[in-house]
Amino acid sequence: MFKKIDNLKAWQVGLILLLVGFSVFFSGLTGGWQGDDTDQIIKNTAVHSISNVGLFFRSSTFWNGEALVGDFYRPMMSTTYALIYSFFGAQPIAFHVVQLLIYVTSAFILFLLLKVFFQPALALLVALIFLVHPINSQVVYSIPSMQEPLMLLFGLSALYVLVKSQTNKSLVGTTALLFLALLSKETAVVFVCLAALYLFLYHKSRLLSFIKIVSLPVILYILIRTSVVGLRNITQSAPIDLLNFGQRILMIPSMLMFYLRKFIFPENLATSYYWTYKSPSFEGFILPLLILLICVAGLVFAGKLIYQKAGKKSLITYLFFSAWTILGLAPYMQIVALDMTACETWFIVAIIGLLGMLAVILKTLLPRIQPAVLLTISLVILISLGVRSELRGLDYHNQATLALKDIAVTDRNYLAMNNLSKYYIDNNQIAKAEVYAKQSIDYFPSVTNYNNLGVIQQKMNDYAGARQSYLDALQITPLGVTYENIAITNFVVGKPADNIAFLKKGLSLYPKNNRLWTYLAIEEAAIGSNSEAKTAILNAYHFGPIPSALYLAIINHTPLDVPILDSGTIVHIP
Repeated sequence: MFKKIDNLKAWQVGLILLLVGFSVFFSGLTGGWQGDDTDQIIKNTAVHSISNVGLFFRSSTFWNGEALVGDFYRPMMSTTYALIYSFFGAQPIAFHVVQLLIYVTSAFILFLLLKVFFQPALALLVALIFLVHPINSQVVYSIPSMQEPLMLLFGLSALYVLVKSQTNKSLVGTTALLFLALLSKETAVVFVCLAALYLFLYHKSRLLSFIKIVSLPVILYILIRTSVVGLRNITQSAPIDLLNFGQRILMIPSMLMFYLRKFIFPENLATSYYWTYKSPSFEGFILPLLILLICVAGLVFAGKLIYQKAGKKSLITYLFFSAWTILGLAPYMQIVALDMTACETWFIVAIIGLLGMLAVILKTLLPRIQPAVLLTISLVILISLGVRSELRGLDYHNQATLALKDIAVTDRNYLAMNNLSKYYIDNNQIAKAEVYAKQSIDYFPSVTNYNNLGVIQQKMNDYAGARQSYLDALQITPLGVTYENIAITNFVVGKPADNIAFLKKGLSLYPKNNRLWTYLAIEEAAIGSNSEAKTAILNAYHFGPIPSALYLAIINHTPLDVPILDSGTIVHIP
């Protein structure tokens, strides 16, 4: 059996991975839009056409109504969204299928890469475990995670080109692929380090040439990223952002233990995790530290056995994959505070290193294991992991199903609470929406949960409360939609002069906001400032659609009763 696997052709292995991938992940392919899909795809008119590709390389990923903004520089992700949207439109299944194909292709390239270090049968086993492991399932099911398989595809391809060709010419191809990986996600810098490490361990003569060639695109990436979004995320968007550096360092054992536990027992999966410890405790620091020290001691002992039984070459391979594991985890150890405490997608690179280490150990022990036993164990592992990943796909049926699952298996998950609140708002279940919005704010106040609460209060005709919630959201992040919402409540509980001043302030930040210009035109016309009203309505018309009756009334100075959206208020223009 193993000899037959060893003799499989590359296209046959690719077909196996493709069939396994679709068999395991088909359950989540029909899931709808969720989470960041709204601002990154549905409302993001920029990605509705591939003609905007140039914009993606000089902007971030979230559409605020006027421009692409945010803290992330991921132009390859936006480009991929635009390509899919241009061909298939707003069909989430198209995005899911493309994402799965990218992931399966990455697993295939991983197999080709692993064949350099192991016999084909063992390389295929590792690639299959990587493919079906539930900790990687979010990379397939969650469309906002598109950057992960893209980074993986380009990063693994770069390493494969590097190890397959021993010429300096291949370094140019490797560097180009690494640059594309960086444009997919900033943590692709790990693949740059892995490429340098591989050359240091196996081909030192090419290391200096590689450093010289790769330096230019890396510097170029840093300069572009800095000019577009800066070097790091400065927005406090998770409870761990509130911890100081020392407190975050104390979190490292619990974070490492989290990934180890999910790797061995992938149960109670969630899209995000937000636990924090402000001071060392037995459960949060001492216990995970002790377990990790035992694991490290075991791995060191395994390295000694590998050297004794298989020699220096196998030890170097073991050390290479050990470094791969460490480098894969390093960017997510909260040295710089991130937007979550942990996320399953963040293990996507490190898991390859860990599987590589285990493969070296298995290779050393292979002569002692009966082939039938090894095959049986392998099948049990693959089937168990595959079934768990398939069941995970059912959680992605819709936003409510996923959020309820996240809430059930995680502590203080403010984002899941907020997402569930938004789902209930969209389905007009206002009482339920209010409960989850308030609980989300209680866990961690954010611009989105305050905005959701404001929408809920507005629907309950509590305009004063809604206005205060929107003002609270504005203090966190001054979004254009928040200015729009406050302006609406000002029509009900505010004074025209105050609303005019507020609208002008909003327009100083969002000068192309069609709705803010429209609201300003209504307020100016209502108090008889006809010239200012005409200027405002012309600007509104320039930046987007407006009701023709309103436009003609202001331009021609004729009376009109104007109903204000979502307020139940009518403003009279004399």
